[in-house]
Amino acid sequence: MKKLYYPLILLMSFAIVISACKKDEDDDDPTTGGFSIAGYSQDAVSFAHMAGALVAVTDHAGAQVTQVLTDAGGNYLVTGITAGNYTLTVSKEGYQSQVANSVVVGNVNLPQAFVGFMPVDNTVTVPVGALCGIVLDANGIALADATIAISAEDETLTNGYFATVMSDASGKFAIGAIPLESAIKGDLIPAFKIKTIKGNFVDVSHNVIIAQNTLVVKNVDLVNQNVPGNTIFTEGFETTSAWTYDGFWHSQQNATILNSNVTSEYVKLAPNDNSGGHIASAYAGMYCAWYGEAQTGSFIGEAVAGQSQWSGGTGVSSNHGSLTSPQISLVGLNQASLSFWSWFEIESVNPNASGYDIMEIHILDVGTQVTTSLGRLNPYSDPILDNRAALPFTSGGFNKAPVWANVEYDLSGYVGADIQIIFEFRTIDGLYNGFRGWLVDNILVTDKAPLKAANTTKVYGP
Repeated sequence: MKKLYYPLILLMSFAIVISACKKDEDDDDPTTGGFSIAGYSQDAVSFAHMAGALVAVTDHAGAQVTQVLTDAGGNYLVTGITAGNYTLTVSKEGYQSQVANSVVVGNVNLPQAFVGFMPVDNTVTVPVGALCGIVLDANGIALADATIAISAEDETLTNGYFATVMSDASGKFAIGAIPLESAIKGDLIPAFKIKTIKGNFVDVSHNVIIAQNTLVVKNVDLVNQNVPGNTIFTEGFETTSAWTYDGFWHSQQNATILNSNVTSEYVKLAPNDNSGGHIASAYAGMYCAWYGEAQTGSFIGEAVAGQSQWSGGTGVSSNHGSLTSPQISLVGLNQASLSFWSWFEIESVNPNASGYDIMEIHILDVGTQVTTSLGRLNPYSDPILDNRAALPFTSGGFNKAPVWANVEYDLSGYVGADIQIIFEFRTIDGLYNGFRGWLVDNILVTDKAPLKAANTTKVYGP
């Protein structure tokens, strides 16, 4: 029987915000003049706009400059600010104060500094922090639709990248309510890693140290790239290929497919989900692989009759299936990597890596017929909120809209062999199966190992 409460937390909230982040962390002497700071305060869990929150501004020496209250929409504006380095703090009764350090005002690329606060209320007892920034190209121009993912610097502490967002039309992004404790060891995570990806640009990783109730601001600068490594194998599902589909896995053409469990009021959409309950289109082109059924828009299978409202969608039985690649030769290589784009929506009751709705990637060594696991996309721990049977856990996080997220694994341990890649989905049981499932697209195997330490810089920390 599943639990509706789990003592560990993976509270992850994401919002697109406008934030003040300096382009060069070593530049502490911007030009002088009259400038302003604008932004908002939003509940990191419910995403409610926080009216009447107090935003205080202090200068580099710690002297108070001014303070303002957020309006009915949770927004604020501070004017008449001299160029310099500032600290902003937001506070409101019932909430834990949140601090944004090293906010630079006067950057020529950001004439008005913006900071979006995401504090948690006093019922949250575990340490959390937040991160925000803006993605720019080498000329300081904002880049929309970049993928920003976060993991512990030591990925084993968080089962890899546990949260993903996309930059908005102005290049801005934010990740809030980031859990600072490891679900494995229970210790504070010493540092986090932010990976930023956008087509035709070099992937960039930065290490950041996030303290409790702080909002770390960080710009990301991307430069144009050449294609990294040589392509050994690629699949976009645009044509008929030798993949094997089992269970609910199939090649899905872009179509208007609605999750009927939304209209039946078995499951809810995330607050920022504007899809209307439809499955996503392919990451690229017209086709992708999907674990789900078109007739329901989900992986519920045959639904139990007469189930209650917001049940999460109960199926008559569990289900599972595998998506298996044709044979891929890694003979003659010194290193190799696998990357693909993933979009998923599963249950949030027990989505953890030892729980339910498991999404796992395996490698089959064709010669030895030994199958090993590369990893699971499930989080290491469950959300802490109660009454979440109808709420989704997605590639965007708990109760957040799903996004296409990039996933990468090192295949260097398999060089010299012929392999097959297996994407496996298994529900384990029939409970909470009314969600939209797992989509995979743009699978790529190259002769280069994943970028780990290169392009990695510690940029902020106590």
